[in-house]
Amino acid sequence: MKKTFTVLSVALASTFLLLPSLILHAKSATGSDSISMGPAYANDVYYSMANGTVQTSPRATWDIAFRTLKLSSSILINDGSGVVLYTYPKSDTSGWASVDTSGLWGWKALYNDPADWENGAFMRNATGHPDYGWGIYNMVTHNLTGDSLFVIKLRDGSFRKLLII
Repeated sequence: MKKTFTVLSVALASTFLLLPSLILHAKSATGSDSISMGPAYANDVYYSMANGTVQTSPRATWDIAFRTLKLSSSILINDGSGVVLYTYPKSDTSGWASVDTSGLWGWKALYNDPADWENGAFMRNATGHPDYGWGIYNMVTHNLTGDSLFVIKLRDGSFRKLLII
């Protein structure tokens, strides 16, 4: 028992002696930086923790973004610039030729998840694998095939029907 207590005491004392140097080392690795997104958040800023700002681009230059990481299927909209996405509730992909927007203002608008880029607006109706909200994963071919029609309001206020194949 006395031997265990001595070893524990030495280990505990060593921890308290090393702790200040660990804290100082951690503090020396920190720094500060600032970025500018412009007035009214007009720009998207791509930032690297190692290199600082990598790129700045005007937010108003895109409507749809595809997240293309391995095993990712996320499709986002530029909802910060007024883009709005609606699932077409009247038909599946077979209704492409007869899309009718009457009643559009009563349809549920789809937006990106503000906390998770993997959950873009097109995925908001997903029910879990293999349904990704805009398409179904085929376990044989490993392809995602679009199965939903959408109506999208673009930054300029115009509307388009949309199918991700």
